[in-house]
Amino acid sequence: MTTHKRGNPQMFLQRLNSSVSSLPSIPQGEQVVNFELDSFQESDPDTPLKQRDDIFDIERQLSQWNAESILPKKKPWFQWLSVLVVATLAVVLLLNIFYRHITLSGKSNINNLMDNNGFPVQAFLNGTFQSQDAAFKFLSPPTMDDITKNKDEGLYITMETNSQDENVIVAKKLKDRDFSVLISNTRFDFNGANHELESIIVAFSLDYAILGTSIFKAHRHSSSALYWLYDINSGAIYPIKPNDSISPHPRLSFCHFSPNYNYLYFVHENDLYVQRIRDPNDVRRVSFDGSKTIINGRTDWVYEEELISDDVAVWWSPDDSKLTYARIDDTKVNSYEFPIFINGMQSTSKKEVKYPLPGMNNPELSLLYFDLTDNSSGKIENTNHEDKSLLYYAKWLDENNFLYKMSDRESKILHTMVYNYPEKKAETLRTRDATKYHGWIEKCKDIITIRNESNGASFLDVLPDANGYPHIFYFNSPKDKDPKQITKGEYEVKDLVAVDKEQNIVFFHSNYFHPMGQQLLSTSLVGEEEAGDEKQILVNQEKYEYSKFILSPSGQFAIKQYLGPDIPETITGSTNHIIQTDNEDKNLISITKNEHIKDAIQRYNFPVTSYREMHLEDDVIINYIEIKPKNFDPKVLHPLLVYVYGGPGSETFTTKFSASLEESLSSNINAIVLKIEPRGTGGKGWKFRSWATEKLGFWEPRDLVTVTQNYIKENEGVIDEDKVAVWGWSYGGFVTLKTLEYDKGNTFKYAVSVAPVTNWKYYDSIYSERYLGLPLKTDAYEKVSRVKDYDSFGLSKRFLLIHGTADDNVHIQNTYDFVDNLNLQNVRNFDLHIFPDSDHSIMFHNAQRMVYEKIYYWIKNAFLGKFEHLQ
Repeated sequence: MTTHKRGNPQMFLQRLNSSVSSLPSIPQGEQVVNFELDSFQESDPDTPLKQRDDIFDIERQLSQWNAESILPKKKPWFQWLSVLVVATLAVVLLLNIFYRHITLSGKSNINNLMDNNGFPVQAFLNGTFQSQDAAFKFLSPPTMDDITKNKDEGLYITMETNSQDENVIVAKKLKDRDFSVLISNTRFDFNGANHELESIIVAFSLDYAILGTSIFKAHRHSSSALYWLYDINSGAIYPIKPNDSISPHPRLSFCHFSPNYNYLYFVHENDLYVQRIRDPNDVRRVSFDGSKTIINGRTDWVYEEELISDDVAVWWSPDDSKLTYARIDDTKVNSYEFPIFINGMQSTSKKEVKYPLPGMNNPELSLLYFDLTDNSSGKIENTNHEDKSLLYYAKWLDENNFLYKMSDRESKILHTMVYNYPEKKAETLRTRDATKYHGWIEKCKDIITIRNESNGASFLDVLPDANGYPHIFYFNSPKDKDPKQITKGEYEVKDLVAVDKEQNIVFFHSNYFHPMGQQLLSTSLVGEEEAGDEKQILVNQEKYEYSKFILSPSGQFAIKQYLGPDIPETITGSTNHIIQTDNEDKNLISITKNEHIKDAIQRYNFPVTSYREMHLEDDVIINYIEIKPKNFDPKVLHPLLVYVYGGPGSETFTTKFSASLEESLSSNINAIVLKIEPRGTGGKGWKFRSWATEKLGFWEPRDLVTVTQNYIKENEGVIDEDKVAVWGWSYGGFVTLKTLEYDKGNTFKYAVSVAPVTNWKYYDSIYSERYLGLPLKTDAYEKVSRVKDYDSFGLSKRFLLIHGTADDNVHIQNTYDFVDNLNLQNVRNFDLHIFPDSDHSIMFHNAQRMVYEKIYYWIKNAFLGKFEHLQ
């Protein structure tokens, strides 16, 4: 067993960046302006929930009464004396047993669990341990401009406070610290109305900006807003809208610049429009059939959630001469309706989302092009066929070649196509069969193109290699069917960061040092050296470090977000300075406020975190995080909490700094916490991932039970085996229920399941079929992955179910169906908390604070024995 311990983080205060949580997460504050780099403020504290009082169970008392006990019979005095002697001896014996129990073991005393100096859950909810990054974003030059390191001045935008104590957006340069150009105030007036700036995109030439106001969130990545074109030099502001719009300023789905800043493009009422920047009246309508079910230029719910991970479905050629876009037809897709209860009306209203179910109709997608040189349009071939029905990725390689990746319905075969625009012909570049490694097609990494004057653009892509690890492959041209692998080894390339053309190297994120970490690495591009040679240049980082880098256009400057395991910090400056010197370099700028975190860690007993692995009997290695109280006492029995997500290919538990619900429980009630990554999760190649194929809910509970049982054995006399709990959210909620079902109360006595899937036929088709296949072709939905052994849940002590009624991702039907079956089997040992009108993140009307406090106090009460008397 290997381990790394992160003790009191004040010992690591020289370290750096900003913590990022996976869903679900407490907001780290509200962004004043969205620069696409997290910038947060603390939220206001709320009053903590009151702990539950003990409940007097009248039924339990009545069962002990009968008529004879009410009217006692008289006894002779010697009988009373014998009774008194026996009673006295019994009391002495009981006192002796009790005394020995307390003095010799002393492990069951509830007072031993409480730490008066532990940090409360409110500290987590109020952002006490959240770092705060200043807004900072590099500006991208026009794609046709070849920015060299000499020309790259590190141009960026940020937010400052002016002499009138107003927030303003300014442009600055890392190369010239005296350079400062005012871009915009965060408030502006238009036709007598005041507007507050919520998002901004600034052109590289600093002459125009797209302003966003009144942003309404739709789904995970999508929203709608009022957008404005702002002439920075003249100060003029123009509402962005179609020429034929009835409204003087309609809401748009999004609005962005084209790659060379010649146009802006937007979607209104599911039709795509293009507007020339320097002529606000030159607005061209690209599509004409947008409707409730026909969507042009943006994604529908399932494409946004499961395939593209974005709301924009428009791709520009690098010279701004043409674009391609997706047309998604949801006409035949199942509609999911859910009620809205809190609407100020006497009756409920309804919301509807197009939500494809396993085995039923999926959206029909087409790819179309629009040429801005002559306003011509057309349809790209080889889309929407049976073997190419799902679009996973798209990007123009150069002015003439458009690359797109499509798979079959079950996400098993991926076809990489290149459409040659002058020839109007698509050709298959390569085909990947995921069944050869017992896997599936995942969301694709972004490729990086490299302009090549001789044979068009070359490009880099991240693909699984022969050993099942994602690595970098170099394609010499758009027609190269035999790419060269330029990284290899038993680690994963997470994504491509940038190419330094002058040094002929590529920067990328990788977990080279540890499966739970992430660092920046670089390697030589194909050149004089043989492709595939081990030429990684390992930069100045530690084994367990988790960092994220963003590089300027030429790679001359960088932002380094240090995320853990120690206190987060973000720095910026010269790339060479960042990767070759320590963080005290005077040439570097810290844009993080984290002094409050250092103070809080010194103020509270902060728990100790270790990164461990366990070797199971079948030679599988499970990575997990162990969290122990700061003042861990092996002479005291500790409750044990297991936290799980476990989704296929996911990497939830990392070496990032964490101070959330689990750490608060460890700090407050001396609980030990394990965060376990079961087989099927990511970061360790396809051999480890592929365990999940057609086995959702099978291996995860077995790994959780095995790791937990082994941990208890290895720490004999430390864990209170009557106080072992497991909890999870979303897929983690599903794994929690499957674990209770499999374990039958032998290991886990308590559980909390939030927004769980209980039947994969209720979940969306793209996700479910990717791992389980079509329902008519497999019995995995019913035999393996459905939560159905309802009697087994009665064998645990107690569990808590939580769900939001407006969850458009995991529908509350899952929880209601499960509860109905518990009722049918007379299973009563559970609590149910429903959040009206909350979606999958559970945030509506103070719900996110409430849900975390609910989980915290419920687990705390379970560990303190408050539920022992309940029936």
